[in-house]
Amino acid sequence: MQDRISESGDSNSLEYDEVLEKIGYGKTQWILLLVSGLLTISSVAAQQSLGIIVIASQCEFHTTEAEKGLMMAASVAGICISNYIWGYISDVIGRRTVLLWGAFISSALLIILMFVTSVWLFNIINFLCGISLGAVSAGLYPYLSEFNIPRHRAVTINYSTMFVSVTAIYVPATAWAILSSDWSIHVVGEFVFRPWRLIMLASLLPGLIGGIILIYYPESPKLLLSQNRESQALSAVDWISKFNRGLSVTHVLKNNEFSLKPEIQAGENVLANQKGCGMVTNIARATIPLFHKPHGFNFILCNVAVLCLFFSSNGMQFWFPEIVNRSSSAENTNSTVCQILEGSYGKQAQNVALNSTAVI
Repeated sequence: MQDRISESGDSNSLEYDEVLEKIGYGKTQWILLLVSGLLTISSVAAQQSLGIIVIASQCEFHTTEAEKGLMMAASVAGICISNYIWGYISDVIGRRTVLLWGAFISSALLIILMFVTSVWLFNIINFLCGISLGAVSAGLYPYLSEFNIPRHRAVTINYSTMFVSVTAIYVPATAWAILSSDWSIHVVGEFVFRPWRLIMLASLLPGLIGGIILIYYPESPKLLLSQNRESQALSAVDWISKFNRGLSVTHVLKNNEFSLKPEIQAGENVLANQKGCGMVTNIARATIPLFHKPHGFNFILCNVAVLCLFFSSNGMQFWFPEIVNRSSSAENTNSTVCQILEGSYGKQAQNVALNSTAVI
């Protein structure tokens, strides 16, 4: 009798991926893919648009070449520093929570940036904006993948990353539309609101829309199961079923007494029970094995490959508007890029020398 009860209990206990496959692919996954695209556009646009902003704002901020470099590096530095930590925090408080906070805080900081008049304050706020954008990039792909069955996950993430290329069109297109008009609004004192400030508004809008849509989504059922929160996971699965098929999950499975099997946690994933210094210790403990066999060589190789890819793509892309701007003002159209840049540096040095002489 006991064996029969045990077998009956096992038959009612289902894997999350098995339940998700029976519900089927539907509106939940399609809209979430769109949301991930909007958040990706906003996250990447906030970085790429700086290449245009540093040129458009140089007369107002009176920036040197070093200050332009800092303006473009601040946001990326915030993302690099915070991204890894945000990944662990998302395992503790939830992917959705991290995504929502990241999306809305970054949007709020970009709105503040629209009214900043000091280049150093601009850099500090932009750095904080980068930290909040790190939360978006850290939580986005795990959250997106956990709403898809295993055979759909790689394809879905691939389509989501496609929006990075969409951003390469979105940023210059919106900047062209905004900067084509020449107007200014005197707000208060010496502060003048000029078109280039609206570029930041164009950057934050996709992420803001994506964040608002995300409010209606539940937390990842897979994460909830890994934290032994089965009742909340069942509610989330039921929400997916009703949104996809208009039926509760019990109707879809034709089983009113099913349960979800708990997710097996990795040995390193002990952050949920640790806070403060314990969290830092566990982050280090989970990271160290990546540098040991058999992962060490592959991990370092992947990091070098990604570093080179981002250096050649994002690094050059940030400075490309500046290079084009200098090339367009070059007197000799037959000059190479290196000659044009060298000539522009020479002119800047002359201007500095003349200004110094004038002051004396």
